[in-house]
Amino acid sequence: MDDTDRHHPTDRIVWWHNAGLSAERRSMPKLSVAELAKTLVHCHYHGVISTLATDGGYPYGSVIDYLPLSQGDVVVLLHERAEHFRYLSASPKASLLVNAHLAEHEALLIPRVTLLGEAQPAEDRSDLVRDYLKRHPDAEPYINLEGMRFFQIDVRGVRYIAGSGRAVWVDAADYRKAKPDPLGDDAPWTMHQMNDHYSDELAAIGRAVSGLDWPEGGRVVSLDRFGFDLVCTAGERRHAVRVNLLQPAYNRQEFEQAFAALRQELT
Repeated sequence: MDDTDRHHPTDRIVWWHNAGLSAERRSMPKLSVAELAKTLVHCHYHGVISTLATDGGYPYGSVIDYLPLSQGDVVVLLHERAEHFRYLSASPKASLLVNAHLAEHEALLIPRVTLLGEAQPAEDRSDLVRDYLKRHPDAEPYINLEGMRFFQIDVRGVRYIAGSGRAVWVDAADYRKAKPDPLGDDAPWTMHQMNDHYSDELAAIGRAVSGLDWPEGGRVVSLDRFGFDLVCTAGERRHAVRVNLLQPAYNRQEFEQAFAALRQELT
């Protein structure tokens, strides 16, 4: 970890090339990195938690369900026999990586976030059980078994990576104050519809925005009220671009209307 970078978080990040957009579209606002990080954490269900093994102090990571709290901390459910339970009992230091696309070919081009903090047993179990089951209903058979405990990770540091070579530290206070993007909950479904039904149009948009002539396909990898991030593809080639809307879209219907206007303009 670079201490200079770590202690000078920034709200700026180099965005993907979008010179093919009109000046009006290029001037569209963007989410702050704190909002981007908060939205990723809020809208996903699973992450990779890492704790410090008691034998040698090596980081130990595994996939885990989590519950995001409104201020940005996260809660995980562990059994007292779990390795992470033992390790957190010895050292509270932990991290959580949130990235829904680890197994995909273009994983390094897709946004992800890592939370660093200290985990402590959570006391208010009744409210956590209710909220956790809303998000993870499959946990109902075991959530109240003897030995199951909630741990709350108090976030002390946030590393947001927008894609390959584009990473910043986010001020923890800014992260806590940020609000998730209003399209966050609808984003997975909306991206699925775009990628399934508009592959040719996305390729054309990618060519128009990037100025490249080779993209044969396109895949939306993230979206928000101001636009979406598109990976252009042709065989093994990949190129990422940012596509801005003309005005913010605060719900699914507004985004679909803005996307229709964009298709008409650029394809």
